[in-house]
Amino acid sequence: LLDRLQLVLRALVSEPGTRVSGLVLTGPAERAELLALGTGAEPPTPEATVHALVAAQALRCGQRPAVVSADGELTFAELEAEANALAHRLLAAGVGTGALVGIGVPRGVLLVVAVLAVLKTGAGYTMLDPDFPPGRLAEVVEAVECPVVVVDSAGTDWSWLPVPVVDLADSSGGWPLTDPDLAVDPGQVACVMFTSGSTGKPKPIALSHRALVRTFVGQGYSSFGPDQVWLQSAPVSWDAGAMELFAPLLHGGRCVLQPGQRPDPVRIAELVQRHGVTTAWFSAGLFAVLVDLHPEIFRTLREVLTGGDVSSLPHVRRVRREFPDVQLVHGYGPVESMVFASSYRLAAADDGSRMPIGGPLARTRLYVLDGLMRLAPRGVTGELYIGGAGLADGYLGQPGVTATRFVADPFQDGERIYRTGDLVRWLADGNLEFLSRADDQVKIRGFRVEPGEIVAALGRLDGVRHAAVRVWGTGSDKRLVGYLVAEPGRQLDPLDLRHRLAGSLPDHLLPSQLVELAELPLTSTGKLDRRQLPEPAAVSVSAGRAPRNATEQALAALFAGVLDRIDPVTIDDNFFDLGGHSLLATRLISAVRAGLGADLDIRDIFAEPTVAGLVSRLQKGRIMRIDPSVIERADRLPLSYAQLRLWFLDKLEGPNSTYNVAHTIKLTGRLEVAALRSALTDVVDRHEALRTVFTEVDGEPAQHVLPAGSVAPDFEVVPLAADALAETAGTDAGHTFDLATELPIRARLYRLSDREHVLMLLIHHIASDGWSLGPIMRDLSIGYRARRGGQAPVYDELPVQYADYTLWQRELLGDPDDEASLAARQLGFWKRQLADLPEECSVRPDRQRTENSNQHGAFTTLMIGPELHGRLLDVAREFQAS
Repeated sequence: LLDRLQLVLRALVSEPGTRVSGLVLTGPAERAELLALGTGAEPPTPEATVHALVAAQALRCGQRPAVVSADGELTFAELEAEANALAHRLLAAGVGTGALVGIGVPRGVLLVVAVLAVLKTGAGYTMLDPDFPPGRLAEVVEAVECPVVVVDSAGTDWSWLPVPVVDLADSSGGWPLTDPDLAVDPGQVACVMFTSGSTGKPKPIALSHRALVRTFVGQGYSSFGPDQVWLQSAPVSWDAGAMELFAPLLHGGRCVLQPGQRPDPVRIAELVQRHGVTTAWFSAGLFAVLVDLHPEIFRTLREVLTGGDVSSLPHVRRVRREFPDVQLVHGYGPVESMVFASSYRLAAADDGSRMPIGGPLARTRLYVLDGLMRLAPRGVTGELYIGGAGLADGYLGQPGVTATRFVADPFQDGERIYRTGDLVRWLADGNLEFLSRADDQVKIRGFRVEPGEIVAALGRLDGVRHAAVRVWGTGSDKRLVGYLVAEPGRQLDPLDLRHRLAGSLPDHLLPSQLVELAELPLTSTGKLDRRQLPEPAAVSVSAGRAPRNATEQALAALFAGVLDRIDPVTIDDNFFDLGGHSLLATRLISAVRAGLGADLDIRDIFAEPTVAGLVSRLQKGRIMRIDPSVIERADRLPLSYAQLRLWFLDKLEGPNSTYNVAHTIKLTGRLEVAALRSALTDVVDRHEALRTVFTEVDGEPAQHVLPAGSVAPDFEVVPLAADALAETAGTDAGHTFDLATELPIRARLYRLSDREHVLMLLIHHIASDGWSLGPIMRDLSIGYRARRGGQAPVYDELPVQYADYTLWQRELLGDPDDEASLAARQLGFWKRQLADLPEECSVRPDRQRTENSNQHGAFTTLMIGPELHGRLLDVAREFQAS
């Protein structure tokens, strides 16, 4: 009976990705509960190495772009050849199977070449982030016993390394471009990634080729394929950085590398739109920042993967509401399971009100177990354990720590599972819900942080007797605060200690503030009581100077706003000492750009983290755009650069209608012509650009703004039959303006009947563009309603006129003859870019070239057959993919 009942119940709960592993009967009514265990489907996945799969794509894709960066671009064929040459060079340097090679190369095409080259030698790689302190990198090199480190000394000093280096800045050639063709087992270590360690030292996690291939091949969390364009912006030492790199390369897609070592929202937004990025991974905190600051990128992206922490549901809902075509995926997984162990794809019906961590990936097992390693029923909280092909080999050189986290699988003989420390539960729909941690581990801006490692580093500082760490805030605003107790008779300087700590800990492990206490709070059993650690007060960390001018005052206010501080910020306060971090730095950049118009990037904030330093950086050539305002005008008012181009063409070609902009508006109903005429005069009085003529003063063109009330636009009523409208309007649109004497606007009102009129406004492009029609028609409507009622219109005051913009533009760009001016620098750039272009287009035309362009256009119709249509579609797809 029980066997039959179990079969029936199994059939009833056959959710995809879940199988029943047991049945429990409890209580007098024999209530049945199913115990569920997640098992991902097992499609065929190649037992291959990462570099072999990339080599296969090189044969298949050849000249398609593989990696794109600010420092260049490589096709798949070029990437394969470059990696082969470097692999031979590494083999000659003594690198071989089983070795672990450090890679200290800034993000760019050479970094990708170095990674593939190391794998081709049979060795594994570990990333040495150039932005990390040398003390931290020295620990990494020592932990993995690197026989050699690949570096690029062109941008970073690596002379302190205690091991030999292969310097990519030394471009000595002559190495074979053919694959070394060494036999590498898929179970061999491909990379070692470091994560924070509770024992006080970072933990090196050894991951095999098999683990990487399992994550990026044969999975459904992304639409992997050659048409994908991935953005690589996560820190290269992360497992997410490996996903952004290998996911496109293993499938013939393209990888766009963001310059710099930290994710930079400004550059991310630029790269997504410039390169048509389709797929991107953003940590939960970065995702929220991008939704707030750069929502426009979600019009380009097709897939967005997020995770690393609890996602902000308001931001998820906003993307679902405003960009419903974007596929959102929530991925979950520790480094020990190579990026993802589970994933959840939001369905079209999801409104963003929840974000579970989903079900298991293919070739992955997920168990929710209680304290006795028994399966927890649906809805019951337990600890998550992970098994399967994506599992790491363990912690390199730390067998004791490995044994505590990688334990025997009680349900699969001979297999291991990883104890995550995450408390979860199975939902009724077969997805997992993350609840909390079972230990002190936290996520800070996507990084896994063990407070024990920070406490150990604090305890090594001279004069510190006891130390503790607590996390304050939520989401992307989480911050670490350290608490110190001094040794008897010692005086601590928290600011100095924090700077010393920065020599051994990377930015994400560095407490934003250190607080000195007389004693640490303890529980009744003598253990640290973290809940009693006080929230630090927002105090200034320096006896700094007050702002000395308007720019410093504005920048200090932006510092305070981003950091949510009530007390004033001095110009010497360090942004990071005040609690800032990399994500808040991106918010500061956006605030500076919006408030001051200054073009900064995240490197500027790290290089000059004070108000005084940033102002100094702005004054050394950075573009700073103060909003246009009313400016006192000199006797001669220059033309804007757009006006100057049109004035020059008018002089060169003679009066013509090429740059006329005609707007026609159909008016139905009773029309008061006199009111409309007066309203158009009101519009001309309101907007100086519509009553400006262009004269010459001492041989130079100048704007001459005619006084308001002194002129009226040419306005003529033309009775007309409907069938003559097109021809008459076309003729009138060909009017040639005399820019020196004539207003750049005229009107024709075509009267088709008592209740049918067509108004044509003809404006020269020197005074208007397509966008200008909106304000003109708005003001014309306001004026007509007022004049029809016998009153003058009341308009909102205009903050600036076009002439004010002209003076602002000239001040911003500077004198083109001044080599230091922005105008000179931009002109110099385009002169260099266009230097070698021919005077005339080298494409052979299909007709005789004429002396002058007649500016005439025409329509033509061409019918094409289905075969040609199909070929054109293929070309279009190939172009889009490239």
